[in-house]
Amino acid sequence: AELEQIDKLLAELTERKSRLIEACATGSALLAPIRTLPPELLAEIFSYCIPTFSFPDLSEKSQNGEVMGLYGSTSPLFVRHLLGTICKTWKMVLDDTPRLW
Repeated sequence: AELEQIDKLLAELTERKSRLIEACATGSALLAPIRTLPPELLAEIFSYCIPTFSFPDLSEKSQNGEVMGLYGSTSPLFVRHLLGTICKTWKMVLDDTPRLW
């Protein structure tokens, strides 16, 4: 009976530990330094991430004709779309910055 109580307590503590670890990870993401950058600086960083042209000579075409590079699409539209899927703030910065269109 005592062993059963200990096993039950151990299971409860293990579950509590898992929930606390998950909560810490969530809190850590919310405090990430990238979240404190002003939109103007994010836009500047994004301008270096979005290629000005595709690289068809270094790439193969996918089945639908899209140019694909070694790490995925090298299309500026694809990169812009990908950045915009990270979070609402990044999408807003991309949408509100004409030079990134």
